[in-house]
Amino acid sequence: MKPRGVAWHGAIGSLIVSQSRQLTLSRTVSITFQLRRVYQAFSQANARSLMIKRAAHVPRSRD
Repeated sequence: MKPRGVAWHGAIGSLIVSQSRQLTLSRTVSITFQLRRVYQAFSQANARSLMIKRAAHVPRSRD
């Protein structure tokens, strides 16, 4: 099975395939970084939430 653009023989076909691969890679990298930011934001919010819950349940000493 030939990649898209190979039917156009020569330099133009190679350029189209190369551009297509670069675009796909660029999108993959962009989505990966977006997901990483979302995950980090969620993790930080979740950690803060857990800290607040733990602080509310810490037994206080009776002096």
